[in-house]
Amino acid sequence: MKSIATVSLGGELQEKFQAISLAGFEGVELTLTDLENFDGTLKELKALADDYNLKIIALQPLRDYEGCSRSHLQHKHDQLEKIFDTMGELNIQTTLLCSNVADLTVSSEDLMAEDLQVLADLAAKRNLLIGYEALSWGSHIKTYMDAWRLVKMVDSPSLGIVLDTFHTFCLEDSLEHINLIPMEKVFFTQIADAPKLPIDVKRWSREFRCFPGYGDFDVPSFLRALFDNGYKGVLSLEIFNNFYATVPPLHIASLGFSSLSESILQARSPIKL
Repeated sequence: MKSIATVSLGGELQEKFQAISLAGFEGVELTLTDLENFDGTLKELKALADDYNLKIIALQPLRDYEGCSRSHLQHKHDQLEKIFDTMGELNIQTTLLCSNVADLTVSSEDLMAEDLQVLADLAAKRNLLIGYEALSWGSHIKTYMDAWRLVKMVDSPSLGIVLDTFHTFCLEDSLEHINLIPMEKVFFTQIADAPKLPIDVKRWSREFRCFPGYGDFDVPSFLRALFDNGYKGVLSLEIFNNFYATVPPLHIASLGFSSLSESILQARSPIKL
């Protein structure tokens, strides 16, 4: 399934849904900010997505959980339960948890795994899924193999990982370990390109992402590594780019759909030597 995150487009949520649907996408990533800004009920939001034949593949993001201060844990649990309530009303199965970027973060992987186990158990009670994503500027968990190591320690059907091309390529991380991850544990994959820039990685990610083929990253090679390992899950564009937000959403959504389709085609084509 081809999907796109609402953060990739400008405009109101209804405009985004309409553009995403007309461009050919079947799925959409929704953010907590979308919910805060939507002038209507959750029931009306769900009906809006249904009207445009869009499956909400994920609600994101959860932040700064694993390894956080013990005094914050109960608040984090309460926050998660509220998000799970919202997911139930919107019929969303998966939420995304970003790796902790806070300064005061415990470095013990055993403790981080214990925290993730609690989240996985809470999700399992509701038949929900948590996709854990390594942020390239994470305090301790920066690479997809860092994330996979913790997910493997927890070993719960309710906890998997989310891969992201930007976070992999910006660190010049190798793709050779993707085949070590069972593809059923990759809950979805986020796709973004970017020009190579000698700047802070967080700013690079938040301001200069672009669609595949418009930057310097070899997105097709990433997709090829996934497909060679049997991946059949969601591919979702997640583009943070201030200029994209100023362009009519249908134009951006259409450009995104064609660029993602072309990258998939290149990834599935025989490699020319």
